[in-house]
Amino acid sequence: MEKLLKVVALTNEREFDSTENGKNVKVKAVDIELTDGMNTFIVGAAGRAADAVIKSGITAGTLINADLRFSTKEVKTESGKTFLQQRVSLGDFGIIGQS
Repeated sequence: MEKLLKVVALTNEREFDSTENGKNVKVKAVDIELTDGMNTFIVGAAGRAADAVIKSGITAGTLINADLRFSTKEVKTESGKTFLQQRVSLGDFGIIGQS
């Protein structure tokens, strides 16, 4: 889904271990708080998308056209119960300007 959104805030970048083609690699990630004026939500960017966000220098107030991907994942609590959790990730984006 593509949406025109305003960046509210970015989290500090972080790294996590992952396996790619059978090799252990470090993957960068960053979360972005975005709004369309009515809804505000957190979008996760990892790998190439995170690298692009970090290199772009976007800050709060930047307007972007974002390609968002929505999915769910099953999460298990310590007590063994499971529930579904919504995930929103950034596929790609383009900078429109500052507001």
